[in-house]
Amino acid sequence: MLVEEYLLLENISVEIIVFNYKVSIKMKNLFLLLFSVSLFTSFFLGSCKESGKEEVTDLHLTNGDSILSQFNSKREPKDWIVKTEGNVNIKVEDKIIFLEHIPDHGEESMTYFFQTFNESHDLKSGPFGRAEIIFLKRNLIINSLDTKKTFLFSLMEDPLPVYLTDFKSTKKYIGFGLGVRKIKKGSTTDYVPLCGCEPNGSPDTHCGRGGNEALSCGTGNLDGSCEVSCAGENFACCNKQME
Repeated sequence: MLVEEYLLLENISVEIIVFNYKVSIKMKNLFLLLFSVSLFTSFFLGSCKESGKEEVTDLHLTNGDSILSQFNSKREPKDWIVKTEGNVNIKVEDKIIFLEHIPDHGEESMTYFFQTFNESHDLKSGPFGRAEIIFLKRNLIINSLDTKKTFLFSLMEDPLPVYLTDFKSTKKYIGFGLGVRKIKKGSTTDYVPLCGCEPNGSPDTHCGRGGNEALSCGTGNLDGSCEVSCAGENFACCNKQME
């Protein structure tokens, strides 16, 4: 009985108005037409959503240039720092966080290092992606250009500089040592000086620069350079003898 009713139904013709014209169409064809319209609408809306995802958003820091100009305002031009962009890789070893950075331009690659008291931070080793980096000696800004992530690494006990009071980061990390090791292209890390922070009172005869009570130091050679700033009960040690 149901089959017979369906066959009768699908052969019934109905009249619809299309642009002021009456059009006769069988029910089964009407069902196909409505289904096609529904399918097209779903596809169109889905395409709109996908195209929305592909919209490029500028994730550069809006106040990056202001931070740079304020930091450099009291320094000689030869000591001005600049912002760099490029790939960043995170490497965590014990209580030290390494941020390996290859800038898009320049003749050096950088490895920023951050010394902490414990391993309670949530950073893991692995690719961070493209980022812009602003190294401010005792503060380091890593801003992702792929996702909305901004990290601020600062030294303990240091008051936040005026140019960073309005700076908003997604994550802030506090430690006692912050520095950078720069390797010139074509050179190997074997000959680039080492820098770091060590507890006050410990032997410092292995330090070519810095030593007990020194808050910062830096040194370099033909292959590269390093510099570090320290806080708390720690001293800066540069050009450390290789072990």
